[in-house]
Amino acid sequence: MRMFDRIYAILELNELSVVGGISMSLQFILGRSGSGKTSLILDRVTSKLREQPMGPPLIILTPEQGTFQIEQRIATAPGLHGTVRTQVLGFRRLALRVMQETGGAALVPIDDEGKKMLLYKLMRRRKDELKLFGHGGDQLGLIDRIAGLYTEMKKYNVDFSALQEHYHLLEQIEGESPLLKDKMHDLSLLFAEYDEELSRLYIDNEDHVVKLAQGASESAYLRGAEIWIDGFHTFTPQEYTAILALLKSAASVTVSLTLDRVYNDGNQPHELNLFYTPASAFVKLSRLAAEEGIEVLPPELLEARPFPRFRESETLSYLESAYERRSPWPKSEPPKDLEKALSLHRAAGRRAEVEGAAREMVRLAREEGVRWRDMALLVRNLGDYEELLAPTMVAYGIPYFLDQKTSMLYHPMIEFIRAALDVVLGFWRYEDVFRCVKSEFLLPLDGSLTREHMDVLENYALASGIQGYRWFDGRPWKSAPSLSLEQEDQTSASTKAMEQLQLLERCRAAVAGPLTAFEKEIRKAKNAENMCAAVYHLLERVEAAQRLDVLAHQMVREGKPRQAMEHRQLWGAVLDVLDQIVEMMGDEPLELELFAGVLETGLKELKVSLVPPSLDQVLIGSTERTRSGQVKHLFLLGINEGIMPAN
Repeated sequence: MRMFDRIYAILELNELSVVGGISMSLQFILGRSGSGKTSLILDRVTSKLREQPMGPPLIILTPEQGTFQIEQRIATAPGLHGTVRTQVLGFRRLALRVMQETGGAALVPIDDEGKKMLLYKLMRRRKDELKLFGHGGDQLGLIDRIAGLYTEMKKYNVDFSALQEHYHLLEQIEGESPLLKDKMHDLSLLFAEYDEELSRLYIDNEDHVVKLAQGASESAYLRGAEIWIDGFHTFTPQEYTAILALLKSAASVTVSLTLDRVYNDGNQPHELNLFYTPASAFVKLSRLAAEEGIEVLPPELLEARPFPRFRESETLSYLESAYERRSPWPKSEPPKDLEKALSLHRAAGRRAEVEGAAREMVRLAREEGVRWRDMALLVRNLGDYEELLAPTMVAYGIPYFLDQKTSMLYHPMIEFIRAALDVVLGFWRYEDVFRCVKSEFLLPLDGSLTREHMDVLENYALASGIQGYRWFDGRPWKSAPSLSLEQEDQTSASTKAMEQLQLLERCRAAVAGPLTAFEKEIRKAKNAENMCAAVYHLLERVEAAQRLDVLAHQMVREGKPRQAMEHRQLWGAVLDVLDQIVEMMGDEPLELELFAGVLETGLKELKVSLVPPSLDQVLIGSTERTRSGQVKHLFLLGINEGIMPAN
């Protein structure tokens, strides 16, 4: 199968798989990058579907971001009359499927936003007891790092009670850094309460893997299933436990790993070896299966060259084989397809890199008839290029899909909610009121008031010093002082001033009406649930859901399907944040300031992940996360020493 017509820098792709075997057995499919491991798995799955469309489940376990492409390849395979027998899942979705059978589905799921909101509340509650982090609860970066540390420790089965023991041990050591002692004290205090709060009613992504391991033996769905695991570099301790449980329950489990040889002797390569990580996974899985008396079938090693991915390119085939050795080309003549297969370029900076890649994409599309879907652009870290990629692609008229979760922090509806809370907390400051106005969520949907009318209101508020109670005291506003130096007819000036005052009162009602009702409701609220209801009622008053639908349709008409999907997902995402606050602290009395901080923490961390909204577009992503699929032209940017491979 031909995959690349041309590549614009050096690339090493990693993949991993698990393929079918015999009951209570483990088998490995091994091979270097491009050797056809994933294709072999899909061929076996589709052949089983053709032979027996309604047999036992065929499960492909793959990272969440890779499920869409695998499902697409199965659905487009020729000769299939149905795929109901096949499921392409990540560990989390497989766990949910098992929990529906074995119990635990009633637990309340909590995502990263919910965990950070809970952590914010705990840090505010324990503010006086925290030695190092007491004054950092309002810093989003700190909460993000602490939540990340908690998740990492949970993935690797760290006992949180051991933190307290380490803290007491540090106290007994003279000369130890007081900074380390204070940090250990705060982490032990926070994580003990944090873990206790989460374990009562909630389940997070890490708990899903634990539930999968616990419920696999009781699941009728897994009994008799054939499982393939594909696309992983390594596994966490929790995932190893889950795989072992699957080995004991399923009819067969096959794992594919990117390896250059079989490590049957149990000796792992040096830690600097390119294949050290998957080799460690191979050795550990083999040992776990042997300890449980599960048969480990002879691995399938795909080593016949040329590999399927590079069959038509001598250059790329050699680059893959010599990537870790840095050995020179052995022949006197360069590969025949060198100029066609590989192109190296120097650029003065990142902007020059991006623009150069965009120009070449346009040339390929115009002169060679290459489809956008046959091109991909990858970088090591998307954050370094994100501000350049989107505007450049738009400027060159290139349809693209950015493969990353999109932050919704600066979406107009999120800004409206945050500004409305600041209006109440700041007693109607000018800046907060007009943050709400400029989000355009206070404009009537019928168009009777426009942004230009609100600009007139803003000028009047500035000229007349309108803020605080003057927005809602019920007294009519007076004419604004004239700023014109020209003489006007008294009658026409009076008529114009009257019309302007009427317009201003309409604008005032549009702004003050929803916000005043919101302030009254949220100040009367006795607990977090009532406060969340006040926010929801505010969004209902301004018809936020209908407004998002209008924005989505507008984006579709303008040929921007990605932005349309973001608008459509946001309403549900915001309601999920409010639901999680109610689930975690619904009956708990909260001060308005603390509630605003909790909600803002959730909104700041709100991200939506999208599937490609169109089939014909350039894929943009990172080398570590993105699955590039069967593209023919790959652009790699920023291939500098220390970046790829990383130091």
